[in-house]
Amino acid sequence: MSLDRKINRIQFLSGNSLKVIAVLTMLIDHLCKIVLQWLLSNYWGGYGR
Repeated sequence: MSLDRKINRIQFLSGNSLKVIAVLTMLIDHLCKIVLQWLLSNYWGGYGR
């Protein structure tokens, strides 16, 4: 079996689909950080009061 056939069997995501997954996970991560900081400052931490 040639090397190209072995790689094609293993590689099931294209480059663009991998980039979309990366962007979505970074967006979720940043949104969670914003929400957690807001919760900590307003409800759980009480900093600034």
